[in-house]
Amino acid sequence: MTNFTEPVELSSLQPILQPLDIHLIASSILARNTPVEIYTDDPLRPTSAVARSGHRYLLAGAPDNRLFNDELRAWLAWVEIPRALEEKAWGIAFYFDSPGWQTRLLDILNGRRAVLAEREYYECITSPDNPHSILPSGFHLHQVNQSLLADTQINGLEALREEMCSERPSVADFIALSFGLVALHENNLAGWCLSEYNTGTRCEIGIAALQPYQRQGLATSMTHAFLDLARQYGIQRVGWHCFKHNLPSSATARKAGFLKICDYNSLILMLNQ
Repeated sequence: MTNFTEPVELSSLQPILQPLDIHLIASSILARNTPVEIYTDDPLRPTSAVARSGHRYLLAGAPDNRLFNDELRAWLAWVEIPRALEEKAWGIAFYFDSPGWQTRLLDILNGRRAVLAEREYYECITSPDNPHSILPSGFHLHQVNQSLLADTQINGLEALREEMCSERPSVADFIALSFGLVALHENNLAGWCLSEYNTGTRCEIGIAALQPYQRQGLATSMTHAFLDLARQYGIQRVGWHCFKHNLPSSATARKAGFLKICDYNSLILMLNQ
């Protein structure tokens, strides 16, 4: 299995990453916007590949590539799983376009505890006609910027900084290349809505309403405001991923005007459980 992370060679991956289009991280990788490790059977004409960003892994191309799968099995067992355990990760998430990868991956993981995760993908087109809603009483919105992060009177900003670095390598990188907003209640962080994998005129959304501010309509209000902010940043399509069993998340997406595009499966290798 060949490690090739040199930017000049990324274009060879486009044919096999294209079927993963609902995962914007794939386009972000091709656009060289996301730090990534890529392994493939052939750096010039790949037929199978795995791309790792954080604890998220994309499997692309042919799932029945025996030599590649043998190398992938060894790489996961001797490099990636020990690294994830050392970093105290709760799990490793695998995403793929072909159902064949699900079967092969279970064999590759060789009896380790892997959970099938049923997921949904929603998408919304930004426009001046996107609905707006009034924030619950006592809340106000603030765009994520340096002045917000420098405000020592706001409680909970460390959790926001951690979330900003879940996809970007640093807070500074998020400020420079992404955007988002938070909901504040008095001097407390109540929730956030952040862009992820910004690529061209697309982004995905990362959203959370924190305890004890849930079930008050806050997530829907933040999403409406986020769509308006995204349009100002030139974003035309916003993607939303959630677990199928996460009914509050899918309900919020629909309330905010997102349309369901598809169901898909992923596998999560459970660690430290």
